[in-house]
Amino acid sequence: MCKRGSGVIFNVVGMAGVGPRANYVAGSVGNAGLDALTVALGSESINFGVRVLGIHPGAIETERLTTIYKQMAQRDLGDENRYKEMYKGLPADRPGTPEECATVAAMLISDKSYWMNGVVIPVNGRGQGW
Repeated sequence: MCKRGSGVIFNVVGMAGVGPRANYVAGSVGNAGLDALTVALGSESINFGVRVLGIHPGAIETERLTTIYKQMAQRDLGDENRYKEMYKGLPADRPGTPEECATVAAMLISDKSYWMNGVVIPVNGRGQGW
């Protein structure tokens, strides 16, 4: 990319990098490291025509999230099929969608966002942190 003088490195970084948890130390450290890498590389890469960006997806409606919420519903409500009731407390009382993440990613990667570099944008319905 540097030789060509253009390109975008795009990272999808877990929220645990900005909201570390004691019960998820390895994931928190890994995510924080990728966050730091994005910012550090981005601080110089623009001089070579390369941008380094990322997103922090929050609770996004995926199979993994559904499984987690079904387990919570089974534990707390006695019925995994009531998992959507567990969404209360999330921004807008729902998880985000993969399409919402993709929209932000596409905007960041596009040339219309050329002057954005070395940042990781939260896509979680509420801004930085959990």
